[in-house]
Amino acid sequence: MQRKRPTIADVARTAGVSIGTVSNFINGTASLKEGTRDRIEKAVAALMYRPSSFARSLPGRAPRRPKNLDHLPRLLVAGRVSVDFLCRVDVLPHRDDRITASHIDKALGGPAANLAVAAAGIGAPYALDVELATAVGQDPESDWALGALS
Repeated sequence: MQRKRPTIADVARTAGVSIGTVSNFINGTASLKEGTRDRIEKAVAALMYRPSSFARSLPGRAPRRPKNLDHLPRLLVAGRVSVDFLCRVDVLPHRDDRITASHIDKALGGPAANLAVAAAGIGAPYALDVELATAVGQDPESDWALGALS
């Protein structure tokens, strides 16, 4: 089972505040009462929340590092990302044989994606703030890979 990455809504629910309040905390755009800040910090730590690099890179968003998550070491992974297709077959084909796969799965591939996903999933007490720098195309497979990474 794949672990769901915590969202800003999860942090808000855990801290008992609004999503806007968590957003203000993460981006440092408004002053908050000390008790509110403490509850959000505890929720961030408990959930191991990290802002989505993908969401922060959308048009209209200023690319800034959140001030309140500087406690995590950073890892920048640069390289190619691919989409791997995994086919299930009943028997391995011989040379020049043609067979039909019973099932085809898509998975992230490429050394950069594999390293970024593995490092991001380490969790406490060795949590990392992981970012992936890569080039992607404008096609459905690239869109799928970005969604899977986010």
